[in-house]
Amino acid sequence: MVVEKRARRGGGGVFLSQVLLLICGLGVGFMAGRASSPSLLVSKCLGMSTPAASASVSTSSSMSSSVVTSAGGDCTEQVQAKEGECRSLLDNLRSTLEASCDVRLHAASDALTAARAESSSGSASPTHPLPPKVTPLESGGDENLREVLERVAINGEVMIAVSNSNLITRDGSYGMLRTFIDCVKRAQVSNFLVVAMDDDTAAAMRALGVAYWQRGAIQLMVNARDNHGTSSQKFHILREFLVLGYSVLLSDVDVVTLQNPFTTPGVLYRDSDVEGLSDGFDAGTAYGKIEGIDDPKMGWSRYAQKFELFALNSGLFYLRSTPSALALVDAINEHLKKNKAWDQTVYNEKIHMPSHGHYKSPQASLRVMDIHAIMNSKTLFRFTRHNKGLMARNQPAMIHVNYHPDKWERMRAIMQYYFDGDKRALDKFPDGSCWQAPNC
Repeated sequence: MVVEKRARRGGGGVFLSQVLLLICGLGVGFMAGRASSPSLLVSKCLGMSTPAASASVSTSSSMSSSVVTSAGGDCTEQVQAKEGECRSLLDNLRSTLEASCDVRLHAASDALTAARAESSSGSASPTHPLPPKVTPLESGGDENLREVLERVAINGEVMIAVSNSNLITRDGSYGMLRTFIDCVKRAQVSNFLVVAMDDDTAAAMRALGVAYWQRGAIQLMVNARDNHGTSSQKFHILREFLVLGYSVLLSDVDVVTLQNPFTTPGVLYRDSDVEGLSDGFDAGTAYGKIEGIDDPKMGWSRYAQKFELFALNSGLFYLRSTPSALALVDAINEHLKKNKAWDQTVYNEKIHMPSHGHYKSPQASLRVMDIHAIMNSKTLFRFTRHNKGLMARNQPAMIHVNYHPDKWERMRAIMQYYFDGDKRALDKFPDGSCWQAPNC
């Protein structure tokens, strides 16, 4: 009878209990174990010993106001006391949450600092995993190269350039290769070596204190001393690295290295056999797009589609040491031994042409490098440099001066722009090979 009587008198208590629930619901609920639940607080206030008794509360709102007025005072005092307790709990909760946030913010800041430190020391970011440990693909291999790689390579990776003495003086003081090496050093790439194709180039590397491996030319269908001949030699050279288990970033000498490509996020993803620079200059030309073709003579089926993209450039690409990458290099070398062809054409054919008939593709997986991270010179001079916002917020890791004949001059201007901060260094050059193009 006592419980029922209090229930009948609980109209004012019900209203106050609802206020109490709104005030301390979150606080009490999250501070479990430190205080009673809101419903238990209300039931205690109303003198109810079980949850079932709270049902009487909802029916009490129809009771006369005189009954509520006559007996609501003592319950109101209890509710107010519990309300104060709830507010105290909320204050404690707020302090706890603020302290927790501070701890998490400090932890996040420490983690970010550690990640940046790892990046600067040569570790890769989580989304750009480091390659596996060095595992030779074949037995044997060149022991002199192995010794050099054991000293120079980091995490089984190395950057190389293939050159002869046409591009540097014997003392190493002058030439496009010297400019190339200066860029690599300024970008703090330490896992780097030059493949010297003759004695004079080897002497220049010794004079400069640059790691090198001397390799004689292989007899091919093209002259080993001219530009295309030297370029064709590199696929035989690459094989020597791959069989020893080392992944290779190959760079032509007409490349300006501005940031370390091994540690800069968004450059190497290490998820494909080949990661290559495209000769394309926007998303469609570099990464590919579907094009429509029209043959009116076909009538109803006059329209069809094709996939189109620009060629990969054989002057800047990354090969992982995988069986498929080795099969690709072997296929290119076999073709160049028997045919007088541009190595870049063969490189693209062997990557893109699918198996058909008696032809078996090497089936090397491909990733096209980000056109703003690894850039060709058409992208830079024809488009990007005219976009001031993009120039301000983007610094490529490497730029290949492949579209322009005045390579060395443009290389030095790119260095002045990015390294020395001369924002007018590129202005003196036309978009193409002359200011009056195509009437050059």
